[in-house]
Amino acid sequence: MRYTSVDDMISQTGSLSAFGPLAIILVEEPVDLEDCIEHHLNLGFQRVVLAVTDWVNVPDGPIWQLRAPVRAPDALKRVLSPLLSAARGVWIYWGYQGEYLWFPFANTRDVRDLLAFHAEERRKAMAGVVVDLYDFNGTEAIDATGYFARETIPRAPRIYGGLRRRFAPHVPLERRHINRIPLIQGSRGLSIDADGTLSDPERNTRACLWHANLTCAVLSRRTVRALKCHPEASSEVFDIQWEGSVAWSGQAQQLMDLGLMEAGQWF
Repeated sequence: MRYTSVDDMISQTGSLSAFGPLAIILVEEPVDLEDCIEHHLNLGFQRVVLAVTDWVNVPDGPIWQLRAPVRAPDALKRVLSPLLSAARGVWIYWGYQGEYLWFPFANTRDVRDLLAFHAEERRKAMAGVVVDLYDFNGTEAIDATGYFARETIPRAPRIYGGLRRRFAPHVPLERRHINRIPLIQGSRGLSIDADGTLSDPERNTRACLWHANLTCAVLSRRTVRALKCHPEASSEVFDIQWEGSVAWSGQAQQLMDLGLMEAGQWF
């Protein structure tokens, strides 16, 4: 299915309640796309929506394409805000191509089980961190150390680490944090700013007032791609030699062991 605009998609699908949970992928360029689609369908999302500048060739399946200004500085606000407001009660994941949602026990449990438990805890969004993927000694790797947080807003810390920390001089200050709210339950009037901040302050928090909640991680090749295109950083990025690198195992438990996401009360 192809939609010519966000308004076209909303007018034809209504509240989207019959199609959730949805995974919305902002496609900045057609790379790392097929495995990204497959990953999120395997997690249990009913539909994958590709927000694209131009139509792309994709495999058959429950995949929609939505023409949208994905390269605009305010793409998140223009693409996601109307969908979040229209999809009342529907859970939406958002990310970019070459990014992969992971959550506790993702190798053996479905995203619908995750969201059902999270909703029972009266949470309407799930906080996460973006974990950079990159090549290291011939394998795909992530940073195992070097993460830290600064909390200026209660329960909504700014988290730093990964390539954005190690190559900080080449990353704009406002883009150095790695925290993100990638799973959001839609609600009338809900919107998201260009930096990923939601209009409902409680949805921007990592946990409720009484105990720790589930958090997730988004493994991403986006940062390393951007750095390789940076004229001053590209030579450094091709030689990422750091003692904090570890091979990515493809197992959710590794991210939990490193403290990059937590199961909260979900066992």
